Amino acid sequence: MRASYQNGPVIQCPACSEQFFRPHDEDAADSQSQSDDEEVESPPAREEELRELRIRQFSTLRRTAYRTRSYFIVGTVGCLMTAVQTIDWGIRALYAPHWRLLAILWLFIAAAALLGTAGFARRVARIQREINSDLRARETQELEAARNEPDFSLLSDGSQHIRNLEQVAGKKEEMG
Repeated sequence: MRASYQNGPVIQCPACSEQFFRPHDEDAADSQSQSDDEEVESPPAREEELRELRIRQFSTLRRTAYRTRSYFIVGTVGCLMTAVQTIDWGIRALYAPHWRLLAILWLFIAAAALLGTAGFARRVARIQREINSDLRARETQELEAARNEPDFSLLSDGSQHIRNLEQVAGKKEEMG
């Protein structure tokens, strides 16, 4: 399965639509520097490493989403405060003699700030919906995994250990 590289640090798999971070060049250099005669990792160890990588990627993506949402919240509050302040200045300028043009300018700036507030607020709501839907999807996956009982058919009952010990004891008697 080949990942489709896109601009930026996040790539998306064309087959399963999972998002991953682009591998660092240091990791590639480290993996190439390892000799071929080293012992290959066992499948359970490799599986555990992949699970850990997936958890790290998920937490990094979640942290990035929270940080982005925080920036938009700050932008929303900033635009709202700008709108409130310029409305106050505009109203004061309306009552001051010879400042009617400045009052109109302040009110136009306030209108622009209110539009910015609405835009930032929509982005905050959209990002929050995405975060919530992602959390619900993860919860659903975990519940499904918890509902499926593990397959114990491949496990033995331990009686082979007794047979192995009997065989070792028999070999010792033959030798000794």
